[in-house]
Amino acid sequence: MDAIEKKFIPQLDSSVESVQRMVLRQLQTHHENTGRSWRGHVAECEELENTAAQQAADIAALSNHNAQLQAANERWRKLFMSWQTVGARLRSLREWIAWQRARVLAGASVLVMGAVIWNFYGPGTGPAAVAERQKVERALNAMAANWQWGEGETEPQVHPVAGLAYWVIGRGYTETDLHADASGQPVEMHCIQIYAKPAVADSGAYLKPASRTAPFGSFSWPERATSCRPSTIRKAEK
Repeated sequence: MDAIEKKFIPQLDSSVESVQRMVLRQLQTHHENTGRSWRGHVAECEELENTAAQQAADIAALSNHNAQLQAANERWRKLFMSWQTVGARLRSLREWIAWQRARVLAGASVLVMGAVIWNFYGPGTGPAAVAERQKVERALNAMAANWQWGEGETEPQVHPVAGLAYWVIGRGYTETDLHADASGQPVEMHCIQIYAKPAVADSGAYLKPASRTAPFGSFSWPERATSCRPSTIRKAEK
């Protein structure tokens, strides 16, 4: 709508018919002189309406985006506050440790000294205990060397070992990758592993310890001795 139209169009509201006709003639003349038309005027109005609708949509999108930014900012603010809290607690802990450092170091020294004393002077470290362990190890090595070889694992049985009762399991297996003869040819070895645990007497019998651990069923007894011989010397016997 140009300046002439803005001047004359409001006068169409006049109740005087002659005024209305005069205004229409003026507008018609103006349209002929400027190339404008009522259809063009309607098109301009529609374009203005579309532009207003688009601007309203843009404003709504910007408002929504602003709300998202505000929510993100609030999340970051809370996270920053939580990290500030963590930092304050860490600083308090560091100050407490610094204040208690002498006590902590003294306590650690006592623990280390106790561990050293236990290692060298605790139960089982005396000459008699060491000699007893060595005696048991020699007996178990001799048992492995004299064990009748057989593929697989025996049932647990109680055996006398250096005058003591031990639960013993023998496991026989074949090894083919670690030995060779003078010509470089592989030598098959028959090996025995001895697993043993002290037997605890109870009511005229022995408490039988579990040899497998749950849930995977892996072997739990300690391996105490191993002996391997070429298969030509140690024949497999069941």
